This record gives sequence, structure tokens and C-alpha cells, in this order.
Amino acid sequence: MNHAAKLRICRNPITFEYNLALGLQLEIVTFGGDAEGFRFGLQPFARYYFARTGNTAFFGQGRLGLGSADVDPLFGFFDDSDSFVTWGLGLGTDIFLNEHVALEGLLGYDSRKYSDFDDPINNFGINFGIQVFIGGGN
Repeated sequence: MNHAAKLRICRNPITFEYNLALGLQLEIVTFGGDAEGFRFGLQPFARYYFARTGNTAFFGQGRLGLGSADVDPLFGFFDDSDSFVTWGLGLGTDIFLNEHVALEGLLGYDSRKYSDFDDPINNFGINFGIQVFIGGGN
């Protein structure tokens, strides 16, 4: 049986003039099954809000980060620990429930390149969550 637990902590975006926001994402992942292990990453991101209508704001986001993984060997492919570089791009929307809280959806592409492997791991996905804006968002 395979399982994973993922915790993603983001420093909520600091909104600047011209609809630009900067943030920091801390990713902590533990997993088990055929290969048990742990992954840690730190990823600053930039977000540009390009359209706002009523309580909805649309944005584009990019991020670049570094991290490390510590995994029990999986069929001889992964041996102990490895570092990685990761980046991602996405388009999303925030639906503001009030001035500080929004429901968020993001359609994105991510790539992670481990130092011990020739090819990156690429993902395309949809993320949903709740975003809390410190200092106001809408």
C-alpha cells in the first residue's frame, strides 16, 4: 500500500502596486509504500494579477526553488538522498469571500530535476485551496 502526506506552507503573497505579489512556499512531503522517504523544498514565487471583476481576480504565477529528498532505495533507482531544482508556471483565480480570504484554483505545470538523474520529472495539475492575504488582498 502506498501513501503520502503533503504539507505546503506558503508565506501569503505580499501585494505591491501594479498587481504584483511575491511569496514563499515551504513544501514538506512524507511518503511510504515501496519507497519510504521525505522531501523538503523552498520555493519563492511571483504572481501577477491581470484581471479583476467583482470579487474574482485572475493571475499568472511562476516559481523557482531548491530542495532535497531522502528516500529508501526504490528498485535501485534512488539511493539515500538527492538534491533537486524545481520550477513551475500556472494560471489561476482567487474568489474573494472577504477582504482577506479567497478560494483559489490554479492550473499549473511543474518540473523537478534531481541531481542524480538525467531527465526531469514533469507534472501538469490542478490545485485548489484557501488563500489568506495578510494586509488585505481584494
